[in-house]
Amino acid sequence: VKPYPRSQRVQILFDFRPTDYQGLVLDYPETVNRAQVAPQKGRQTGATTIAGVIGGDHVLTNPGNDTLYTAPGQDTADEMFSEFKDAFKDGPFTLEEYGVEKANEREWEIDTGARALSRTLGNVNQDNNSGNRGFIPTCVVVDEAAYTYDAVFDDELEPFFITHPEYEYYLFSTPARESGYYYE
Repeated sequence: VKPYPRSQRVQILFDFRPTDYQGLVLDYPETVNRAQVAPQKGRQTGATTIAGVIGGDHVLTNPGNDTLYTAPGQDTADEMFSEFKDAFKDGPFTLEEYGVEKANEREWEIDTGARALSRTLGNVNQDNNSGNRGFIPTCVVVDEAAYTYDAVFDDELEPFFITHPEYEYYLFSTPARESGYYYE
């Protein structure tokens, strides 16, 4: 399925029909090796849904690599992870065909060794420990990025990519202020 652009792959794999806007977000990472995506979006554009299919496609097409769904609050990270799980339920293939093993409701691994994880972002300004250390994802999807401390991006998320020649890094959020990491 890899020869197709992601916007077409997700139609085949998950029976997901992206809008034109969603298609641009889905396909952009295939044009660069180090994709950093922070689309300007409004409310109700389907970002959480696209996050689910991005991770689903990533774990299926990148054996042995992790996808991390994260946000300032665990509930928000879990919403994206729920969309990831729903993508597999809605598609023409069963989870068993992918060899999905659920370590728990916040971590799934498929038979190629690729994993999807749902974790909260730490507040490195206060405790300097988020629970995301030890993972080296090649795809990170952050929701509510405008509400995340800048230090989390600099000290926790960007170091994930130091050793990867290719990665995908998505920041989804509605604007909150005109400064900071997400704004830049």
